[in-house]
Amino acid sequence: MSNNGKFLTEILPSQNVSEVKWRGNTIKVTARVVQQFESMKLKFLNNLLLNLEKRFPTDSTNVINAFGILSLRNMRFQNENLSTYRNEELVPLLSRYGSAKKMQGSTDVPAVVDAKKCRIEWNFVKELVVREHYTVGHIAKLWKMLATHHSEENGYN
Repeated sequence: MSNNGKFLTEILPSQNVSEVKWRGNTIKVTARVVQQFESMKLKFLNNLLLNLEKRFPTDSTNVINAFGILSLRNMRFQNENLSTYRNEELVPLLSRYGSAKKMQGSTDVPAVVDAKKCRIEWNFVKELVVREHYTVGHIAKLWKMLATHHSEENGYN
């Protein structure tokens, strides 16, 4: 590895050779190599950001953020405005999972959940958590408790 410095200077002869120590090895780089590296780094980061934006468009991050409602964090144990509590955050979830999707070049993907039943169950869960004074804020513990003690109950009987 320490011979790489000599190799780099032979391939890219230039003025202002500087040395970099890395893991006990000396690497010689030129201003030209540094400039090429910076250019490649910039291209790489721009492509990475473009790919992330394609993979996770704004509407999908809204869906990810909307999952936060399932912890029922900041829910107060009183019935005021319970019927509307965080209903607006349910909208992106039901939009994403509660309706069939047309896929380009393939068959339609059916809805994952019944949006109407989800709204009913959402209201039922809010009332149940308030009535039973369940601890909120920790999503896994809350929903495990709901599944354990209320698996036979639902809001649309």
